[in-house]
Amino acid sequence: VGFKGGFRHVVANPVAQYFGRISYGLYLYHMFMKYIGSMLENKFGRFGFHMPKDEVAQFFVLLAMSIVTAAASEILLERPINRLKRLFPTEPGKEVAKA
Repeated sequence: VGFKGGFRHVVANPVAQYFGRISYGLYLYHMFMKYIGSMLENKFGRFGFHMPKDEVAQFFVLLAMSIVTAAASEILLERPINRLKRLFPTEPGKEVAKA
């Protein structure tokens, strides 16, 4: 980590680093969570799934849904796609890695 002082402990924290890895997924998926939550409630309400009416509780449910979705995206989409980077040279004249 390239920081010094107290901020170094924040960015060196494994939890902060994990959220850094899934941050793009959090950004991308968070806006759909309220819609997905209401869809799930419509589909599974008869089985007892209901979104909380309290805004604070609803925030935490939607936050948890966003984190789970972003984590799954990082594992199932981003990692495999990032592994393909080695097949495409970024510098002219550099050879492509063997598969």
